[in-house]
Amino acid sequence: MGTIEWELAGLTDEDGMLKAFLQGYSFTLIPPEVSLKKGKRGVKVSFPIPAKLGKNRPKITGLSWYLTWYKELINTGWQVKDDFKGITNDFLRIAKGTDDQVLEFAKKWGPLWICAEHVDCFMFGFYKPWLIPNMGPCFWPGFESVERYKKHAREVNAVLSIAAALIENGPSLPAHWEEIGLEAWGEPAVLQKAYLSGTINNMLSRLGIDLAFLWGNNTMPELVINKGFGFLPSVWLEVAQSISRARQICVCDACHNVYIRYGRRPQKGRNNYCPTCRNGYAKQRMYIAKRRRKQKSSNQ
Repeated sequence: MGTIEWELAGLTDEDGMLKAFLQGYSFTLIPPEVSLKKGKRGVKVSFPIPAKLGKNRPKITGLSWYLTWYKELINTGWQVKDDFKGITNDFLRIAKGTDDQVLEFAKKWGPLWICAEHVDCFMFGFYKPWLIPNMGPCFWPGFESVERYKKHAREVNAVLSIAAALIENGPSLPAHWEEIGLEAWGEPAVLQKAYLSGTINNMLSRLGIDLAFLWGNNTMPELVINKGFGFLPSVWLEVAQSISRARQICVCDACHNVYIRYGRRPQKGRNNYCPTCRNGYAKQRMYIAKRRRKQKSSNQ
């Protein structure tokens, strides 16, 4: 659900969809049923969790506990979902949506998977409790507040709106900065960009997004972005890509270093070069070397 400002800033295409091209892998779990429940602290989205997991804090620590969670949820009807096409646009629609709209979103995309045990922690995100001494495992209670869904959606909307304003050299709105907990609207543009970059980097880190090497059966090995677990990593990765205009993870044919390609994707079957090698005439040098090899082979 992009705005005119987002399209003018180049963040969305002509259909209002965010421009995100980098390949990545992620998955979430979708429950067999979802419902709304009213409580003293507002309306909550309720998900069914197996009796074995219950409401008590887990006593088992280590990676095996997380594998147990996955197994138990699958055995009780939860399904794996790894196609996140359209997720960010769907998420933005609930920023000012009704409780029923949040419910329909949760049925399609699942929980936020926010940990109830640690501060600023997402299940299977940045914090790896089994690697940190004296830190207990994460805990997910099986429900999340409707307002929390809306708040996270408003934060994404605010970040995109601030980025669009900065790209177009226009003023950013105080309300958008307040939504992400900062008071930077009166600062110089260079500081606003730094604050916004910090916000995005913080979310990418907290959600556990990093690079991953995949090599499946009957496929060539790939270097992709590991987007972690749940739908939120896919949302924030799309946000970062659309603002930065990052297109693809590539390996330079000259220096063989990994780099993020901006602008057009490299044409299939042709060499591609990182900015350093492209500016250092690597393409011309490789062409000359290739021509010399052809001449040498023809003379033999």
